[in-house]
Amino acid sequence: GGTWSVSEDIDSLEGRFDHNIAAALLPKSISFAKIKGPSHKSLARLVAQTPRAFFDLIYVDGDHSPQGVMSDVVMAMHLLAPGGILIMDAA
Repeated sequence: GGTWSVSEDIDSLEGRFDHNIAAALLPKSISFAKIKGPSHKSLARLVAQTPRAFFDLIYVDGDHSPQGVMSDVVMAMHLLAPGGILIMDAA
């Protein structure tokens, strides 16, 4: 193993994420928003909004504790449009 740097890894992962979204060539009719911040705070803020926004796809890389994952799933399910897809990175 080598030296692990949190900031370098996060910057690298976010850069790949941004690159992959741009490379996906999403049609102009598709709205995309990347929300950065602690998952429990970001999801709670979205759930509390009136009117509530609903999403066709939600990707959460948040708290990896069992309680944190469950909380993220419950809040994200309140934001998911019918037939939507929830992707969780909880590894």
